[in-house]
Parts: sequence; structure tokens; C-alpha cells
Amino acid sequence: THTHTTPRSMGAGESTPSQEHEFTCGYRVISVHSGSPCAAAGLDVFFDFIVKANEVALDRESDAFMAIIKSSQDQQLRLTVYSVKTNSARDVTITPSDRWGGANKPPGTLGATIRFDQIQSPDEHAWHVLDIHPNSPASLAGLCAHTDYILSAVDLIFRDEGDLEYVLSRMLNKRVEFYVYSVASDSVREVSITPN
Repeated sequence: THTHTTPRSMGAGESTPSQEHEFTCGYRVISVHSGSPCAAAGLDVFFDFIVKANEVALDRESDAFMAIIKSSQDQQLRLTVYSVKTNSARDVTITPSDRWGGANKPPGTLGATIRFDQIQSPDEHAWHVLDIHPNSPASLAGLCAHTDYILSAVDLIFRDEGDLEYVLSRMLNKRVEFYVYSVASDSVREVSITPN
């Protein structure tokens, strides 16, 4: 697979330069479960950061957000969500509940996996998939040339251009999970690749 980093070119629509915003960190949305409060709110995997809850800034990792969620059980909770894809913030309302998915649902009242992280544009370290060789690890994993971008490994958010190479070299012949953004579907999916 041939890849390269791309400045401000990810996405199907026109991209705009990064705008100044007040947010430097927050809780990155890693996954959203179907039928959950976060799914109903339309949170965008990988690109969305929860930066405020009921007007409380979530600018450092602490138990404050979990306490707000717990105190808002079965009540409306107002979140400010910053999107690195659109460089904009929006307010959403969710109702945390432990009854959203029935008996076999994953644990949690939001229905999402979140991780405290610094806010940075994924364009800075995304890898655009240009060509895929037949029977290669990329081909077997279902990557699509020209429309897919490798955003990050699931266990390592890329911070510089060497991170993808680092992951691939350390995980030869082992399965690695990556977040991949598709311009065609405007969505992020997890992809398993076994580099060799």
C-alpha cells in the first residue's frame, strides 16, 4: 500500500483552514453503540470531542465528567461537542440511562467509549491510501484506494509522521486495529490489518 500524509484535504466537501477555538483538549469519542444516547445525539467517532458538560469545561482529566453523568441519570444533559472535521462546536442534549440497550447492551449510560485527549486535526497525521496491491495486507483488510485515510491505530493516536511506521514495524505478522475514515461514506470504521 502506498500512503502519504495530506494537509487539509480529508473529506468529501470543501475543507476550510483551521479556525481559532478555545478548546485544547476534551473527551474524544472512540466508539458509539447503536441505539445509545450518544448515537441518538449523532456523535461522530474519532472526530468529536466532548469539551463541556452542563457548561462545565472538560479541559483536564478528572472524575468531574463522570460525576456529572452520574448526577444526570435519566435527565437531560447538555454537552458541547467540538468537531475536528468541521472545526466547529455544537451543543447536543443527551439523556444518560442504563436502560438504553436492553439486557445484552455494553455497560455504560452514554453508550460510547471516550478517552481524554488533546484536540488536533486528524489531517496533520492521517495517511491517504493511494494504491493497494492485490493480496496485500491492505487488500485483505478491505482498504479502499483514494477514498480511505488511516487516522490512527486504536491503541495509539498518531502524533507525528513516524507513528504509522512505528506501529507497523512493531506489529509484523500480528493483527493491528486501525481507525479508517472513508470519504465515500463520510464515516470512520475499525479495520484489522496484519502487516507482513
